[in-house]
Amino acid sequence: MTGDGVNDSPALKKADIGVGMGSGSEVAKQAADIILMNDNFASIVSSIKEGRLMFENIKKLMAYVMPHAITELWGIWLYYLFGMPAATNSLIVLSMDLGTEIPPGIAMCNEPFESDIMERPPRRHGKNIISKALLFYTYGYIGFLQAIACFLSYCYIFWSHGINISDLWMSALDHWKADGTNFTSNDHTFTVDEQLYINRQAMSAWQVGMVFGQNAILAVILEGIMLAIFIYVPGVNKFLGGAPVPVWCWVIVAVYSIGIFFLNEIRKLCIRHWPKNSIVRIFKF
Repeated sequence: MTGDGVNDSPALKKADIGVGMGSGSEVAKQAADIILMNDNFASIVSSIKEGRLMFENIKKLMAYVMPHAITELWGIWLYYLFGMPAATNSLIVLSMDLGTEIPPGIAMCNEPFESDIMERPPRRHGKNIISKALLFYTYGYIGFLQAIACFLSYCYIFWSHGINISDLWMSALDHWKADGTNFTSNDHTFTVDEQLYINRQAMSAWQVGMVFGQNAILAVILEGIMLAIFIYVPGVNKFLGGAPVPVWCWVIVAVYSIGIFFLNEIRKLCIRHWPKNSIVRIFKF
């Protein structure tokens, strides 16, 4: 409901969304939920578009930030639950949460509009940003796959030194020590992948092209530079409790990255073609 006069006030107050005019009466402004300061009805559409963009970018940020928490917990659980060498430490976790995660997170908040953002139906009133689908996507899907890939890298480090996984059971306090930068370097790289494939909710990379905003590109470059410093600069990696990562660990990263890219393309394909399917909706955050 739109209005600007005193006689419009009851209708503005009763409407689901009352829109008053900036040049209207004070009574109408008080009754309205939204005031158009420029008296231009086109501003309503622009405001809805901006609101949807903010909501979508917050969801994307959550989908980007939350999965690596499972990977970090997995590395700690190995120590506390199974007595295996800790796959990470507090300094490396802080280097992620307060270092490499910051630039991509800021870039994610500044993602541009998706071309179909105004074609989507309005969300339900009271719908939470962190939904069950988002929790499943971050922890049960992406986070779980990240943890598996990082654990394979963790196992490879010991296998390459002739140490079986069975030898690590309840041995953390004896003599084994894991390479923390190896475990988390994989996690860092996987979060870069996340940033690149969640910047579109349902549109395929082939539809929009492999083109990203300047903020996203700059964020990935900064994250890569920080990651290289943490892993390969002498003194820094020692301070963090790690060492240079073996080449074969990057092979695991490459296989995971390619695999998860195509899995997400399949997920988006299903969302586009069967959006109301109960199983597909689980994967649509």
